[in-house]
Amino acid sequence: MDFTPNSPVGYIPISLLTFCITAIVTGFEIRLNTNPPAVEFGASLEMNCTTTCSNPIINVEYKPGIHPNRTTGSNWITDYFPSVQAWDFTAPCNVICKSQNNSADEQKKVVTVYNREINITSPPEVLEVNRTYSLECIGPRVYPNNKLILTWLRGSETLQINSTGEQGFPDEDIRLKNVFSFTASVSDDGQEYTCLAEVDLGSNSTKPIANCSVTLRAHFQQHSWCHADATSRAGGLVFLVDRLSPGGDAAAIVTGFEIRLNTNPPAVEFGASLEMNCTTTCSNPIINVEYKPGIHPNRTTGSNWITDYFPSVQAWDFTAPCNVICKSQNNRTDEQKVVVTVYNQEINITSPPEVLEVNRTYSLECIGPRVYPNNKLILTWLRGNQTLQINSTGEQGFPDEDIRLRNVFSFTASVSDDGQEYTCLAEVDLGSNSTKPIANCSVTLRAHSIVTGFEIRLNTNPPAVEFGASLEMNCTTTCSNPIINVEYKPGIHPNRTTGSNWITDYFPSVQAWDFTAPCNVICKSQNNRAAEQKVVVTVYNREINITSPPEVLEVNRTYSLECIGPRVYPNNKLILTWLRGSETLQINSTGEQGFPGEDIRLRNVFSFTASVSDDGQEYTCLAEVDLGSNSTKPIANCSVTLRAHYKPGDTTISVNNKTVSGFPVTVRKGDEVTMICNSNGNPTPTLKWEDPSNSSNVEIGSPGVLRISHATSGHQGVYKCRATNRYGIEEKEVDIRVTGHSWIRLVIGILAMIIIAALAGGCICIRTAHKRGLYKLYKAKPNNNSQIPNENEHQGNIPLKNLCYSLVG
Repeated sequence: MDFTPNSPVGYIPISLLTFCITAIVTGFEIRLNTNPPAVEFGASLEMNCTTTCSNPIINVEYKPGIHPNRTTGSNWITDYFPSVQAWDFTAPCNVICKSQNNSADEQKKVVTVYNREINITSPPEVLEVNRTYSLECIGPRVYPNNKLILTWLRGSETLQINSTGEQGFPDEDIRLKNVFSFTASVSDDGQEYTCLAEVDLGSNSTKPIANCSVTLRAHFQQHSWCHADATSRAGGLVFLVDRLSPGGDAAAIVTGFEIRLNTNPPAVEFGASLEMNCTTTCSNPIINVEYKPGIHPNRTTGSNWITDYFPSVQAWDFTAPCNVICKSQNNRTDEQKVVVTVYNQEINITSPPEVLEVNRTYSLECIGPRVYPNNKLILTWLRGNQTLQINSTGEQGFPDEDIRLRNVFSFTASVSDDGQEYTCLAEVDLGSNSTKPIANCSVTLRAHSIVTGFEIRLNTNPPAVEFGASLEMNCTTTCSNPIINVEYKPGIHPNRTTGSNWITDYFPSVQAWDFTAPCNVICKSQNNRAAEQKVVVTVYNREINITSPPEVLEVNRTYSLECIGPRVYPNNKLILTWLRGSETLQINSTGEQGFPGEDIRLRNVFSFTASVSDDGQEYTCLAEVDLGSNSTKPIANCSVTLRAHYKPGDTTISVNNKTVSGFPVTVRKGDEVTMICNSNGNPTPTLKWEDPSNSSNVEIGSPGVLRISHATSGHQGVYKCRATNRYGIEEKEVDIRVTGHSWIRLVIGILAMIIIAALAGGCICIRTAHKRGLYKLYKAKPNNNSQIPNENEHQGNIPLKNLCYSLVG
């Protein structure tokens, strides 16, 4: 059959596409609501599941131990929880629709659970203008973790927002922090800073759950210039009145009197002595200095000062306060307070290999002393007197936590490193761009390639070994008369074979994470010169996991895939890579070697926005160990195949196997017409035709197919195909026009030609008539023909032949 698209010019309309969004699945809908949408731990919760199915089986099951108060109806279930006692609270609803051939669907929602515990780490009581400070906010416990948003506000002004892309684990109480650093200004005096905690409810809406505020005091220096009278000014006399507000370590003159608070030393070693002196310029003061319970100094006093001596500082949180009431100035008061930096001198460098191999990469790790506040410690790596790398933290920390700052410096060994001293220097920040060195630790490296004329080759097979697998270590030397010594840590006993210049050790099962293969050679043929090679063997297992993503992803929403890698030591030998098919997405590794006795797993969290192409897409987390020289060894992988649901799209209509492009389609009466509708979507869209004619001879068959067995004018109209799934609807339409049979047009054409021919033939017959006779004409209208008489005037007899010529001609 033929059809022709008509021109868009003139009366023919152009079809339009319309879109709307719903959640109809296989003809029925599920609505799952929780009230409230996010719930406080211990508070009540109501969950309601409703379906549009007329005859449903509704099943709602929770994790073991969760028992709601339930009420039900013909097409709904409502569960009430008087007190939510679980952090991992999932609300599921499964529906089997018996009235629709037992079609099934499910809705599931992870309810956000939170508490209201929020804290701000206390800032100094008084800030010094133009100095930098940090405000740290520790948010409430929330699961999933990525639903919490922490916002710093200055009054009503938003300063800094923090959240995490990681969902976390429900049994881990990991708190989100938001550290806001700022330079104190005059306007901060009396300014309120607020940390606001909100949970994300989706659809760009949030729910505030807690807040905590702090009002700052900032002290600053003000200058007022007062001039003398005209005579004095003429003589050039100028008076300067310098009025200072309290603050800093220098001076704090408030309302006419000053407080000076000094500690000696400004930073003190734990267990060492400390002197604190508070002096005021008030002539009649009451000075009050009180410490935390259990701190008792040796005190001496004067009329306007107090000096406290501490033979041994035994607290990490050591605050020196001084409060003054000035009786000679109407009992005006002021206070100075300083947090004393307390430290010890414990500093360590993780031992590097005894001998470094030139052109190989190594790491030097320095673990600093205990210091409180934590952000007062600075760790610096030096090569000789050259500064290489500085590390510090912006977090003040907590006085009762012994969290040590680390500085890991990675470098490629060179010939110049042989005999080179590397030093880790620990300093405390005293403010005003001054520091106090408190400890240092040094290591002198040895870097060898070929040593003193003979060479050592040390190989392990495999170069990285699985825990529990076998390992072979071979040490060979080019020395002609060597003494070869290979010793391992206690408890490691290989099967050994030896030769004149080699040793091979075989380990049937590696049972240690810290596995160092050493080889020491004394070359008797070279004046007993000695050299050593040592390699730390990478040991690993194959345990790798991917935190399960949602069973079905929604297109255009953001999700995270978290991969937890195998145990590997040294930690910095593990590389975790996310792949999408064969495409590399994200690589993660750590620069820290770690400790062999600690099972700390590397994680790689990849965040992405789901798209249509993710449906059926495999994502793989690949774990490799670094073998050096730009080579790696794959040791494990884990994959997940995603399912992405999306609304119908790319809907098309074809008429008699020709795709419609939007213009009306013309068919002939009596033709058979087949219209086929196709649409993409997941779940597979339900296709329904809207027949405008409601005529006979229309059959709607397999999904998306509409047939007209015998087209008539009654079948004309706009036919709509509606593609529907739970995520939306898409409609496509086609305008069908029906014309008459072609033989009718042929018959009409022939008849028209016959009529025209007949008329022409009649005139010819009249012109050629030869009938004889005489005719009289009268009452003729005026005319221009001289052969025809006017009025009743008669002419002679006129031959019919001549008359015919006159009429026709």
